[in-house]
Amino acid sequence: VATQKRKVKALKIGDYFDALAFAGRENPKPSTIPYTEVLNRLCADPKEAVYIGDNPRVDFVGAKSLGMLTIRLLRGKYRDEEVTSEFDADLKLKSLEEVCTHIVGYKP
Repeated sequence: VATQKRKVKALKIGDYFDALAFAGRENPKPSTIPYTEVLNRLCADPKEAVYIGDNPRVDFVGAKSLGMLTIRLLRGKYRDEEVTSEFDADLKLKSLEEVCTHIVGYKP
């Protein structure tokens, strides 16, 4: 969890999100607990939420089971990983810019 928090800080992306939760030893992915924590904090329905990740082995099962839209960012060491649809995201995109454009029509 500490490493993930440092990544958010280093990337300076924390202000782009209304709420963040981190999966850790107590609730490792694919647990739905981190997702439901954020949904509850935001009083949001899963259908109004998006989860973005890169590792199809663990990132999307929990979020998809709640009904969240899942986006796989195709970069890093998992970009060429092939998995069944059960484990993969609803959408596969190549960059954060593409994610922003897809979700909110924002173009940096």
